[in-house]
Amino acid sequence: MKTVEDNKVNREKDANDSLICRNIVQEILKFGVSQQQVLRLLYYLSLELENRETMLDISSIIRGYIPSLAQEKESNIVLK
Repeated sequence: MKTVEDNKVNREKDANDSLICRNIVQEILKFGVSQQQVLRLLYYLSLELENRETMLDISSIIRGYIPSLAQEKESNIVLK
């Protein structure tokens, strides 16, 4: 059974993880990236997810917003 202390530790860890992620985002934005580059970064990061189903879901959604990647998928279809 989780204690109040365990919940506090989990909230602190979540807050720290969020802060780290926000700092990473700020560093990326300092490069002056375009919206298409942000989408591509999201796509490449989604490919790094350990959960295959989550990776496929997220990458396929993002791929729909990146015309060159959407075309790549269509062009890689092999018909027999």
